[in-house]
Amino acid sequence: RGGGEGTGVDDNRRKRTQLSRKNKNARIKIYNNSTDKDSSSTIQKSRRRMRMYLACIAIVLLWITTGTIFYAKFNNWPLAQSFFYAVDAGMSIGFCTDVVETRIGSRAFTIVFILLGASSVGG
Repeated sequence: RGGGEGTGVDDNRRKRTQLSRKNKNARIKIYNNSTDKDSSSTIQKSRRRMRMYLACIAIVLLWITTGTIFYAKFNNWPLAQSFFYAVDAGMSIGFCTDVVETRIGSRAFTIVFILLGASSVGG
């Protein structure tokens, strides 16, 4: 073996090693970019889901609060009794309570309240 032949083989090995390192670095970059995109889309999905849950909770709370305040003011009931009746009537649970609506305006509100509750809570 001559000196020129050995250096040619070494040069080829060096070039292959450099190419494989470049390919490896390129693969790592591609992998990192794809995982960054995946994690950011996952974060966006979870944020959208959280906003949706919070919006649903806010709608239900607003609905129950509206019923509670209406029954308390219109029928002169205590807040606890009004809240109980709003949940009981609004969710159509019907615990056979001793609470009775005597005014037609309150009964009309309850009909609308139940329909709105069934459509907003039930989907």
